Amino acid sequence: MSTPRHWPNIGQQLDGAHPQWEIQADYLGQLCAHVVLTLSPQRIVMGGGVMTQLRLLPLVRQRLRHWLGGYINRREILADADRYVVAPALHSQAGILGALGLAMDAASSA
Repeated sequence: MSTPRHWPNIGQQLDGAHPQWEIQADYLGQLCAHVVLTLSPQRIVMGGGVMTQLRLLPLVRQRLRHWLGGYINRREILADADRYVVAPALHSQAGILGALGLAMDAASSA
């Protein structure tokens, strides 16, 4: 599904009620479902610019449940998705602090 021409770029701030968030949540829910079925992770952490839209994470969790369609019966996904699909604990600092941690590990190993 393509983005209509009259909608601004998703990188720009859209109103929280904009229908584009439903579309993005569906795509991300599909991604999470594929990750669950392929890798069976203990948790999925979703960060980045688009995830700063607070309305998006609950929608992604809902779409994840939809796309799993009852195929998998893991309590933490179905009943406790708020703890299964989460935002990074370091919020917007996760990338830079993660890179710093990797650099420190590399420096101590050298």
